[in-house]
Amino acid sequence: RRGDFLMAVSTSGASPAYAARLRRALEKAIPENIDDILAALREARRVLQEDAAFDDLDFSARGELLKRIVADDALLERCARAFREGALTGLLGEMLGHRAR
Repeated sequence: RRGDFLMAVSTSGASPAYAARLRRALEKAIPENIDDILAALREARRVLQEDAAFDDLDFSARGELLKRIVADDALLERCARAFREGALTGLLGEMLGHRAR
């Protein structure tokens, strides 16, 4: 567990050693700044749902943008940085071609 991120691996008792091996392998894929990334994604989701600047987006368009973000490590890092700097709404608008509001 790292903050809001929780990962569980089980073999239902068949091989705890193998489950531990898999867990160690998977942990290597988890970024050190997972908390920052999840906070940025939570805020991006909230902004896209609630901010009047994005009222023109339907459910599908919001989902597609969030999928685009999570599919690209560099974009995830940009979002985390923008969140820390208070610029996430602007970045989301830029990604969608909205003018800054």
